Amino acid sequence: MRRRAAVALLGLTGLSAAAKAQPAPGRSIRLIVPYAPGGGTDILSRLIAAPVGDALGAAVVVENRPGGNSAIGTEAVARATPDGQTIGMIDLAFLVNPSLFSLPYDTLRDFTAISLVATTPLVLMVNPRLGVRTMAELVSHIRANAGKVSFASAGVGTAVHIAGEQLRLALGTDLLHVPYRGGSLPANAVLTGEVTLAFLAQSQAGALATGGQAVAIGITSASRSAALPDVPTMGELGLPTVDAQTINGLIAPAGTPGPILERISTAVADAVKRPDMLKRMAELGCDPAASSPAQFSDWIRAEVAKWREVVRAAKIQPQ
Repeated sequence: MRRRAAVALLGLTGLSAAAKAQPAPGRSIRLIVPYAPGGGTDILSRLIAAPVGDALGAAVVVENRPGGNSAIGTEAVARATPDGQTIGMIDLAFLVNPSLFSLPYDTLRDFTAISLVATTPLVLMVNPRLGVRTMAELVSHIRANAGKVSFASAGVGTAVHIAGEQLRLALGTDLLHVPYRGGSLPANAVLTGEVTLAFLAQSQAGALATGGQAVAIGITSASRSAALPDVPTMGELGLPTVDAQTINGLIAPAGTPGPILERISTAVADAVKRPDMLKRMAELGCDPAASSPAQFSDWIRAEVAKWREVVRAAKIQPQ
């Protein structure tokens, strides 16, 4: 009888561990995206949702919660029950916001990391009418027009804004920041000549460069991009500190059980290896970048500290 009881107890323990390793059966998983539909983060979230949902045996449903420089949607993740039924997609704003704003959550305490999903390098673009084709020519133009050269961004704290501030710091010169509301507006500002330059996402920049509508000067990735092989890296151009990229990763509320995090992380790693996913992510200009929860947690802490120093050095103020 004692032996049978012990076996039964072991069985129940195994079932309990298995239950903790997955969200409640039959329930969908909310993937909160802190931006409006149609942007890069939203598109990537919907792309990754299907294969991750298949692996978990549950539908992953994207829920858009835009506003507050991504803080509204991110707060919804922090306040959710930590049972694996709610996860969130983050981008660079998640890492920069703590240095800029008073937030309704603690970035390092109120979340638990799941996995990095993708990185997207930025490309420094100028209007062809400027007559600039190289970084040396651009630097000469900036120095000859001190205080008059402007760069566009999609808002304070966005990756394209931070890249512009990194360029300003690296060159030790003035650049006028012109924030716009929306990811497509900085590109339009370059094309119309409203601003001198802008850092754009690789997919957007590639289309403009190929069509001759704008000139690609450099890319923020560590190595040259297969999509833009003729565009030198900022490191090659002597500006290695200009390295801001768009990043995307998954987080969950603090207290979400470790086995659930590991299972979702594994699903992401498997998803981004699929040929169809690799093809689609390449079309979006994304580089797959899966990681374990522990690796992603360490990375987030290091990145928050890194961008705090950039914000301080550049004296960036919220607008």
